[in-house]
Amino acid sequence: PANMSNYDSSLVDFYTQGNPVSVIGPLNTSATAQGTSYATIIAAAQWATISSQKQTLGYQELYDLIKRTSLKVKSAVVPVGYMIDPQGALNG
Repeated sequence: PANMSNYDSSLVDFYTQGNPVSVIGPLNTSATAQGTSYATIIAAAQWATISSQKQTLGYQELYDLIKRTSLKVKSAVVPVGYMIDPQGALNG
């Protein structure tokens, strides 16, 4: 199971696939990583990708698009959440 050490449900709007992820480290070494630090980077990259393709949208419009096209998720730790679906947002 994921370690939710930095998790605070009052501060989370979206989730992203990130447990575990493949990463490339120094000297081109590959490894797997997990946790909020990596998930934050993935979410930021997804947001930036969507934003760069939807340049006419303001912040709130972009937020609404991402939420509307996200996948609903739930688990023992996350009662209800929204996982970013970049392709859904780009097509939405």
